[in-house]
Amino acid sequence: MPCMVWIAGMLLLADDYTLSNLALLHSVLGPHDNPAGMHFWFIEALVYILVAVVALLALRWADRAERCFPYGLPLAIAAAGLLTRYDLLGLPERSLMPDAVTVFWLFALGWAAAKAATVRQRLLVTALTLATVPGFFPGEPMREALIVAGFALLVWVPALPSHERLNRLAGALATASLYVYLTHWQIYPLIDGFSRHLAFLASLVFGVAYAAAANRAMRALPRVRGWRLRPGPGASISPGLRPGGAP
Repeated sequence: MPCMVWIAGMLLLADDYTLSNLALLHSVLGPHDNPAGMHFWFIEALVYILVAVVALLALRWADRAERCFPYGLPLAIAAAGLLTRYDLLGLPERSLMPDAVTVFWLFALGWAAAKAATVRQRLLVTALTLATVPGFFPGEPMREALIVAGFALLVWVPALPSHERLNRLAGALATASLYVYLTHWQIYPLIDGFSRHLAFLASLVFGVAYAAAANRAMRALPRVRGWRLRPGPGASISPGLRPGGAP
């Protein structure tokens, strides 16, 4: 919802986007000859992938498989995702949800990395990353190296020495990272001509501020609408709980 609110505002203020961007369906509907229209491909892909994973785990057999093989299931899904990663299925260049289909392997590999509990499992997901990320961004070896390095750090380094204030700053940036990505397309160019470093800083600050505002609005929405958790007909309330779920 916060993404769609921002895109709606930009749709009114500029001619860069279309209604397909607002509906998060640009990857499906196009127009594909508009470079600015692809600004939000990452958000669209993330939405499609999360919906697909939720639908998969809603199946009883998939839920049981995930409980029995918490590492093996996402690893198998990542292996299946390599079919589209390397275009082994011969899909059209612009098929249904192309970006989500193409990057799904990396999402599943991250899922497997989160479930890796032994050195052997960590070695396997690291090796798969080293083998499959190179070549995904043709002509951008530094970008691919950054992805591999970040992935390896997440897998092998569970904690780093730090300071409480630095942790708070890093936590704020991490929490707002999606919002920084969402808004930087408009914020960065406003200041880039004056100073790239200042434009970068402004993008971070604005993204953190928008994240804070969006999270506050999302938390307030149920209260504004009067939404409450109420027991259904014939339902019993657990001891120690009041209607509404409050202890």
